[in-house]
Amino acid sequence: MGYRRTTQSHDTGIELLLQTPTGSAEQLQPNNVSEGNNFISDIPNAQLQLPDGKPFQAQKPIEGINEVTVNNLDASTIRVTAIGETALPQVELFDSDTGLIFGFTPLIPP
Repeated sequence: MGYRRTTQSHDTGIELLLQTPTGSAEQLQPNNVSEGNNFISDIPNAQLQLPDGKPFQAQKPIEGINEVTVNNLDASTIRVTAIGETALPQVELFDSDTGLIFGFTPLIPP
């Protein structure tokens, strides 16, 4: 199963869509881990297929988030990483008809 990505920034956060064949997003079982300001999600039984063949990387996609990356960890696992500037980003994860969606919202101290 191959996956592509699209991103969309909003005033309050960023959405990352991993596009999947119709109906297959609900079969994915992401394993999420938080370490300091880093959110890491490993998605087994998946492979990232971008047109240029390179990993996806967005530097400072929105204030409060330093970086979002998506890459193939190995031949059958995708890794999604989001790094907050000062705190772990708030993460919402849900599937849609077009794929698996990660919503990242930075936590900015007052």
